[in-house]
Amino acid sequence: MHNDTSPGRAAATAGSAGGAHAPFANTTVGALTASSACSEAGTLTIGLDGELDIATAPAFERLLREVEQDRWPTVALDLRHLSFIDSSGIRVLLGANDRIGRLGGRMVFRHASRAVRRTLAAIGVDGILDLTDASDADRQPSGRAPQPPSALSLVPDLEPAAGPTLMEVTNAVVSACKAHTGKGPMRAKAHLRSNALSVVLRDWMTVAESTLVAGGRKDLVAESRRHLHQQVADATRSSVEEATGRNVTATRSHIDFDRNTAIVVFTLRPAA
Repeated sequence: MHNDTSPGRAAATAGSAGGAHAPFANTTVGALTASSACSEAGTLTIGLDGELDIATAPAFERLLREVEQDRWPTVALDLRHLSFIDSSGIRVLLGANDRIGRLGGRMVFRHASRAVRRTLAAIGVDGILDLTDASDADRQPSGRAPQPPSALSLVPDLEPAAGPTLMEVTNAVVSACKAHTGKGPMRAKAHLRSNALSVVLRDWMTVAESTLVAGGRKDLVAESRRHLHQQVADATRSSVEEATGRNVTATRSHIDFDRNTAIVVFTLRPAA
């Protein structure tokens, strides 16, 4: 992680001293920013802003492990500005929750949005993590514009949220990519817009494919990937249909070599 100031370790008694200082300032890696504050005695609050996913989770885990050494009685994660979390981020939270508990501390998760709560519930960890109070976005007090829907949510709030979540569809596509190519993308995210569900794959090329592209043979990579992504789409079609409650009528894929990005698109039958 890049730090605005050197994080270092807090004083040895930071977790128990009444005048303890936060152990790090704003810390940013990729699409995630973490900040710390000591607004309550014995409680370290860590605010997250952005995305906790496969790209940002390892650095955030290292940050949490440093914090754990100070043995704060309570570590609170403020999730009100967390817009996306995937299975990698959830594993980090579960690991920290377990370690802090074994040290005699407590980890709480505050202000999680409806979309994040739905994701945690779908994975089955909402009963393990200590989730407290609704997010400001969920309350939406008078005079505040509603927040735009998160890409985590597959179904509008007026419809039942049955079946796998959007994150699970993303994970299914990533798993299928690994099964068919031996390497999954470094980052993946799904988006539902009207009748199209698109899964964006970033940093997806294997070493062999990168070598071919560097040698001027994008055509070979594009042709082979077209067939591979069709197999991926076929393997995950049932997951998409179960998640959306709509039939998949067509699939296609697109590759942007300049951005090292690929997109697998599922066209859905219009909702009744």
